Amino acid sequence: MRSSEVPILALGGACVLLTIGLVVLGAKFHRLSSRLALLQGSDGKDDFVSLATKQLEVTTQLDEHVRMLDEKTRYLREGLAHSVRHVAVVRYDAYGDNYGNLSFSACFLDDFASGLVLTCINGRSEARVFAKAVIEAKAIDVEISVEEEEAIRMAMNQQPSASGSRQTGKEQVRA
Repeated sequence: MRSSEVPILALGGACVLLTIGLVVLGAKFHRLSSRLALLQGSDGKDDFVSLATKQLEVTTQLDEHVRMLDEKTRYLREGLAHSVRHVAVVRYDAYGDNYGNLSFSACFLDDFASGLVLTCINGRSEARVFAKAVIEAKAIDVEISVEEEEAIRMAMNQQPSASGSRQTGKEQVRA
């Protein structure tokens, strides 16, 4: 190899290396320009900033909607606590004449153990119905029977007294 060929070969090698470098840089530039097009928006599409702004608006609206739903849910839960949710019926034979367990005490209470107890005493020729107000699992201004007390306990998910059941031959019904 002549001494005049070495610089030419070096320049040729440098040109090849520069060409490879330009191809690599061109590929990187193409990727960056496509990403920039995505950020700037192209082909009638929104740019990244406007898309992010729209998404923030949607998120804000959703947050407000969730807050409103939370408020409504809280209101409904408070209202539900005051509705009749605890019901129990105790059936029994009031006169012991083996005519059947036609008498009953039915208790209807809310979550605060307030409501009413309806009692129907059935005999062969007549029936009597009593309604008694209940606040905090206690009847107001009136005495309550063993059966009514048992219906209140059952409605509040407590175990009915076994002694009352054995004495009167009662049949408990849980609603």
